[in-house]
Amino acid sequence: LVGMGNIIHYLYGDISLAASVWVSAGVVLAYTITGGLFSVAYTDVFQATIGWLGCVSLAFYMIKNAEQSAPPQSIGFVGYSYPDDEACALYDGVPCDNQDIVNAVDGTLRTC
Repeated sequence: LVGMGNIIHYLYGDISLAASVWVSAGVVLAYTITGGLFSVAYTDVFQATIGWLGCVSLAFYMIKNAEQSAPPQSIGFVGYSYPDDEACALYDGVPCDNQDIVNAVDGTLRTC
């Protein structure tokens, strides 16, 4: 009701916001009384159907236009040293072709 009242207040600037909310309440009440609650239910079903069609259409569009290849597996940052061997093993280490790496935490030298 407040949203409809804001629209009425914007369109007809000489009506106060409180009065436009009451006008919108009257419109909704008249619509419900004349059409019955079934008309409100049918309108809701129609709007829900349009919403679902939009969601399904968007899903198919996104699937159709998605890139066919996944990004490459992360290899970590060049020169990054894991704090310990467990973290290195957890992430399969930094691929470093037998290069020596200085541990950033304790300064020890280790080879991947």
